Amino acid sequence: MVDAHVDPIDAVYTWVDGSDPKWREQKHARLSGLRERGGRTDPATTSDVRFRERDELRYSLRSLERFAPFIRKVHLVSAGQIPAWLDLPHPRLQVVFHDAIFPDPSHLPTFSSRAIESHLHRIPGLSERFIYLNDDIMLNTPVTESHFFDREGRCVVYLDERKVVWDPDAPHYERCVSAGARNSSRLIEEIGGPRIECRVDHTPYALRRSLLAEIWERFPKQLEAVSSHAFRSARTLSPTSSLAQYYALYTDRAVAVHEPHLAYFKVRKKPWTPYWLGARLLMHYITRRHTLPFLSINDSGELDDSWLTAQCIRLFLERTQPRASSFEKREASAR
Repeated sequence: MVDAHVDPIDAVYTWVDGSDPKWREQKHARLSGLRERGGRTDPATTSDVRFRERDELRYSLRSLERFAPFIRKVHLVSAGQIPAWLDLPHPRLQVVFHDAIFPDPSHLPTFSSRAIESHLHRIPGLSERFIYLNDDIMLNTPVTESHFFDREGRCVVYLDERKVVWDPDAPHYERCVSAGARNSSRLIEEIGGPRIECRVDHTPYALRRSLLAEIWERFPKQLEAVSSHAFRSARTLSPTSSLAQYYALYTDRAVAVHEPHLAYFKVRKKPWTPYWLGARLLMHYITRRHTLPFLSINDSGELDDSWLTAQCIRLFLERTQPRASSFEKREASAR
């Protein structure tokens, strides 16, 4: 049995502000250089809309502090950016820039979440057990360590009903996500593991530093390729959302959960989106808040970039997580 006092659990976020002029200049310069060399890119993974900042991190941190009091420390990984409202001197907060975790500086700047995720275990001072969250994931109910690690310290993997298959008719971005899971599953098969049929759901990912380090030792060529891609590619693996989970299951360092656990909302462009979005968000929250521990408002498919939709999302987040966390500056919290 794991003693929580001896073996703490940290939380890791990756975050980007896609509206930052300097960051946008770097992104477009990298993209232009790649195209000049004949490199292929997927518009669904390189569009500026994909890196849109809706202030979700603020509300995710509120939910984390409210519903997961066992978290020891929060590590925020960014490309040199810091949210204006973030309380940097907070004793349980560490901001880590990409150049502190990428061994090869030629891989930077990067605009691939997979490249960044492949190096999370290199975060200075990170606990052995940690939870990785995207900023579009909120905790929906109180959770305990057992939602992420069992009594033997094994990672809890939340499997999706969706299969690891290639659907040529799916939207470009969905095909990229599916390919990452498929490539990871095939790699496990190549080393003698079972064929994994299910994808891992878009939840907080329970991980171990030692597990990620071991994956790098076992698959250095494949992970080096992930790290070197400046933009997400259908030709690479998904390090945290697929490979680490599948490898942990294969080596008996994880347990699989198939029960419902996520209220997942996709923001898609439809003629009636603003009204439909507000109603659906409210319905998801009211009907599932007491039973499902995780909530995600995820940009997927054909993106809705309307002002009204953004306001609906912000209103929903403010009403579901109204209390400022200790990670926010006082003046920002008072607004």
